[in-house]
Amino acid sequence: MTHEVVGEASWVASSKYFPELGEPVQLKTILMYEVWTPMQAFNIQYDISDTFETKLNALAKYDSQLTAEQANRILGLNTYRAAMHGSEKIAVEVFRYYDR
Repeated sequence: MTHEVVGEASWVASSKYFPELGEPVQLKTILMYEVWTPMQAFNIQYDISDTFETKLNALAKYDSQLTAEQANRILGLNTYRAAMHGSEKIAVEVFRYYDR
């Protein structure tokens, strides 16, 4: 659903058909990021091992939006990606990169 909304919003942002929104903006790149479910297809892997502790602390500060279980799932996805990478990395994030 988010993919569809972002796709529509990027089209609207670049369109001349909605002058009330201001000057059209051409988005050159869209990065999709996995949160709850592992992406089946991605084309960027980024090692976040050096900042994993910072991410852990940041997620803990949003306890009104995320339960501890939800935060653990997000962090678990990052450690899963690192394990699948097959190296000493602690955590990896993946993205799907769209060039427009």
